[in-house]
Amino acid sequence: MRQSWVADLRAARVLVFGILVVTGSLAPSRGRPVTEAPVTWLIFVDDLHINFRDMGLVKNLLTSIATHLIRDGDSFAVRSSGPSDLSITLSSNRALLDPAIPKVSYGGFELTDGVGSETNDEVRYRAKFAGTAAVEMLNALPRETIGRAAMLYISNGDFVIPADVTVAGLPRTAQRFAITVFALSPRGLRRGHQVTRSGAPALSERYRDDAMLNSLRAIAGPTGGFAIEEADFADALQRIGRAMR
Repeated sequence: MRQSWVADLRAARVLVFGILVVTGSLAPSRGRPVTEAPVTWLIFVDDLHINFRDMGLVKNLLTSIATHLIRDGDSFAVRSSGPSDLSITLSSNRALLDPAIPKVSYGGFELTDGVGSETNDEVRYRAKFAGTAAVEMLNALPRETIGRAAMLYISNGDFVIPADVTVAGLPRTAQRFAITVFALSPRGLRRGHQVTRSGAPALSERYRDDAMLNSLRAIAGPTGGFAIEEADFADALQRIGRAMR
């Protein structure tokens, strides 16, 4: 009699356990946060290739990156190519980025300036200088970084054809260190277009704009990243976040 009672109790326990598993009562709570893999963000502000009208937009973008893209557990570093003189070594303290954002400064050269020998020399000089600075930032990244790594390359691009050897070598350096590059064009983010007084883009301007965007695609594409050309802040950062998480 006792053996029968014990067997019935055991059977009841098995039945109850099965019901709990099926109904999800023993499953992890969906409300609990899921731990995400950390990401190392290299934020490169190419202020030598950002027009004056886009400076405010770049500052807003950096604020959005600090608020919505960099998360607990992530680390980041910041560098600029020119007068902003941004330099933050690898850190996980997001508060360090806030005082750096107002320092973003105009490089004193409009990429829409007329074409001439002096302009061409300036364009090539700036392309080489920016490419060198970006490669140096990649080379300075400690090899013991935590999680995946990405470079946020904020620039309008350049229209040097063929590309400067340093700029052309940037994606190869990123590939060697397994760093994904995402290029964010302020021109694309504001959905702006340079137009003639008649309201239609001039042929030379369209050619230059295409060359500038192509230069950003050439930097990001080979690394597995992409160039953000036409999007708002939220969409751009969500796309990058999905790609890295």
